Amino acid sequence: MHGHPDELSIGELSRQTGVSVRALRHYESTGLLDAVRTTAGHRRFRRADVETVRRVKLFLAAGLPLAVVDKIIDCFEDGGAQLHPCVLDHLRSHAEAVCARLEALDEQRDALRLLEELVSPAAQPARAPVGTGPPAHGAGPEAPRSASPLIS
Repeated sequence: MHGHPDELSIGELSRQTGVSVRALRHYESTGLLDAVRTTAGHRRFRRADVETVRRVKLFLAAGLPLAVVDKIIDCFEDGGAQLHPCVLDHLRSHAEAVCARLEALDEQRDALRLLEELVSPAAQPARAPVGTGPPAHGAGPEAPRSASPLIS
């Protein structure tokens, strides 16, 4: 059964946006999307929801949590071409958090490199050339795996 021509089923919305049906249901449950229900209980979405879902994807791709996306999803102006300046604080705050995580990861990488240098050269197994690892599962007895550097 097809609904109004300006409405989409959840499957149609999923196909047009590349977002799973499960994620769309979650977006609806959090209030990001507002579906109407048919008499049979099926969700129907507005064609405008395609753009809303694309915006959600953009914010999520930037690493913003869904709770923040929910707060700023309606902050588009000029027919959807521009973000309202109120979003800037959220974006800057998230960018600062990303930078802090990157610094922490750099420190972890440096610590791992230091620890790797502390391993006695005599205790380090020989490194096999790339592609010469153990045989595929079931292709014979499994040889000990060669060690690879922790971080390159």
